[in-house]
Parts: sequence; C-alpha cells; structure tokens
Amino acid sequence: MKLRALVMLLFSANAMASDVTTSKIKELLTYNSNDFVFVSLEKIPGNKPTCATNPYDYIFHLKSDQGKAIYSKLLAAYVSGKSLTFKGTDECDPLQANAEVLHYVSAK
Repeated sequence: MKLRALVMLLFSANAMASDVTTSKIKELLTYNSNDFVFVSLEKIPGNKPTCATNPYDYIFHLKSDQGKAIYSKLLAAYVSGKSLTFKGTDECDPLQANAEVLHYVSAK
C-alpha cells in the first residue's frame, strides 16, 4: 500500500510541471546590480512550481551568450507586440529562490 502511494505521488509531481504558455510580454525587468532578467507575461502560466511566488513569471541570467540571445528575442517581441511561447524549468533559481527559471522561448 505504501509503495502504491509513493508511485502515485511521483506521477502526480510530474503532472504538476509548469505549462507551456503562449503570450505577449507584459514587462521585462533588469537591475544594474545583477544579471537577472525578470519576465512578466500577459497570460499567467499555469502549474508553476510552489517556490515561484515572485510576481514575475520567469527569470534568467544575462551572463551567458544564450541568455543574451534570449534577451534579444524578448526585446524584439516586446517592442513589436508579438507573442512568444514560454516554458519554465519547473525549478526556481538558487540565487533568486522565488522565481521560476526560463527553460526556453520560441517564436513562430
């Protein structure tokens, strides 16, 4: 019986993964004092991880070339009013523990 409950718990945790969301960007926030970019969407993503209590929907870092490329894509979409597709990692950033890390963003 305990094994069955454990298996059900594991499957339900996977079912709660954050949703893929297509939306326009409501706000981008950056600070001069760190390399975080906070992203707020017009459509609120569903099934966010419980650690994600920050009012911004996603976070990522600008240090890497990938982060800079993502930021460029987000800025272009924001300025043009285009929608993008977003997916989080289902985990919060270790340095900003209340914000879900952005896994990918796709333009169609």
